[in-house]
Amino acid sequence: MTTHDLRHIAVFGAGAMSRAVAPHWARPGRVLTVSGRTPATAEKLAAELGAEVVPWRAAAEAADVVFLGVHWAGVDDALTAAGADDGTLAGKVIIDCGNPVEVERFTLVHPERSLTTMVEDRTGARVVKAFNLCHAEVWRRAPRYAGRAVPVPLAGDDEAAKELVAALVAETGAAPVDVGGREQAVHLEAAAAVIIRLLFGGADPTTTFTLTTATPGPA
Repeated sequence: MTTHDLRHIAVFGAGAMSRAVAPHWARPGRVLTVSGRTPATAEKLAAELGAEVVPWRAAAEAADVVFLGVHWAGVDDALTAAGADDGTLAGKVIIDCGNPVEVERFTLVHPERSLTTMVEDRTGARVVKAFNLCHAEVWRRAPRYAGRAVPVPLAGDDEAAKELVAALVAETGAAPVDVGGREQAVHLEAAAAVIIRLLFGGADPTTTFTLTTATPGPA
């Protein structure tokens, strides 16, 4: 599947990441739906997207891609509501942008098993870690800094799923970077723990780190 064939993106969660990323994907011929725990918040995001609020399970059944913008602590409940226990999400492409980081010591809640792995094992879906290293404020705009697109590392085992997510990353104005299989997802989450600590310390969310790729820019 290419983004030309992509008809339905289900946005799970109506928090900061969903509000920042999903608007980049709203375009003619594509359906976006919103599922959330707080009706008023979900309705607000749906109105901004020109979308509808749809129950988790119905959205999961119809979606080609699920953007999992739920806070990590609520992911299991969201997956249950979406039918994870009876295979509704099996084979779906899920974009996991979450970081299971506790904010007392800023360490991973599950240091040996990424959220990506947990979601994949729970659902049988094809899960790709993406969008987890920048604050939501970065994704609100076309993410370019110093004349370059912000790189977005992608980790996952399914190559076709990564290709599709890479195309969706490109639609936001960012640059996808394949960093390997899902075993790399926990390393991306560990990197995010460092970034989150800096953000909680007051760092500017758009300048926490200078992000570059291995390709040199113009002199």
